[in-house]
Amino acid sequence: FKRAVTVDKAAMSTRVQDEIKFIVPSELYSFVHLGGTVEIAPDGRSAVIVMDNNKMSVQLVGDENLKLEKMNAVALETSPNPLALGAGTDDSHRWKLVIHSKEIKSAEYALIFTPLCGDETVKAAEELKDIDSLTLPLASELPKLSKLSVNGSSVSEFKPNKTIYSLAYSGDVSATKIVAEGDGEISIEPATSDNRCARVTVSKNGKENYYFISFN
Repeated sequence: FKRAVTVDKAAMSTRVQDEIKFIVPSELYSFVHLGGTVEIAPDGRSAVIVMDNNKMSVQLVGDENLKLEKMNAVALETSPNPLALGAGTDDSHRWKLVIHSKEIKSAEYALIFTPLCGDETVKAAEELKDIDSLTLPLASELPKLSKLSVNGSSVSEFKPNKTIYSLAYSGDVSATKIVAEGDGEISIEPATSDNRCARVTVSKNGKENYYFISFN
């Protein structure tokens, strides 16, 4: 068993990648406990999780035979039950996002968790990367914004190296106007009434940097 975890601070994306080999065909369960609601794509290769006014995509890449499923957050029949042993916490308000397969001898896959802003949907699946050569770009090499404003006012405490902002805003966020300037091509994903997250992307020479604005 081999696992690698990378956290891309620029994209606010987390990758959990596994390589598993069994001596004999076995049953595989791999899962994460989550809250909110979930909609799993018909092909079982992606999902969208909604918590309050925030959305997150989950991509399953790698072994095409593996699919995502939803299960109750209870112990498996063959696993110890922490609650029955007087330990652990009640997870009845949560659920499991599960990868489950029977009679499997090996598997290589990754789960990629990425926030969604505005009207975004799950992006096209990435290719599985070599687990021993996973790298992330250096922050110093990423293009940066020089100015960021909302409705004509500069974002409070804006700094080129600061990429996450939380703004108090009680109005219609879908009507906000975001303006940005920076060292590269700029695109903006505006917030919507049901997803109060906006993202500004600045791209240059094949590299991208992301600035997130959450309207609370």
